[in-house]
Amino acid sequence: DAHSMGGRVVLGALKQLMDENKMPARLDLNLVAPPLAGYGSANGARMAPGFIGRMIAGVEPGRDMGTNSDFQRMLAALRLPASVTVRVFIGTADDVVDGKDPAFEQMVHNLGASLTRLSGADHVTAVAQAAALTPH
Repeated sequence: DAHSMGGRVVLGALKQLMDENKMPARLDLNLVAPPLAGYGSANGARMAPGFIGRMIAGVEPGRDMGTNSDFQRMLAALRLPASVTVRVFIGTADDVVDGKDPAFEQMVHNLGASLTRLSGADHVTAVAQAAALTPH
């Protein structure tokens, strides 16, 4: 299970496992409120020169969150094997991740994931609602 940016992190880790031929035989992955499409607002972080980026808190990690980042391009190209079951949960009241963004929906499709919209859930309350719907 991964929430928010943790979903991006776990997908990056799975890419590395695939590249190293170390994927587990079977994996069930629940992504809750993941910013799969990145953030256009984070694209500016890439424009900050290295020394300026290091001086402004939060800029360096933000580089990988941009819609035009190398990390985002890797995520967009990621296709997981059939042995990985992916479920994506997004709250209908999430004001951090836009679950209706066509780029988000395309990412869900690319991952071969099921998408569950949690009625009334926001970015945080989606965690408890998703947990109640998934076997553990």
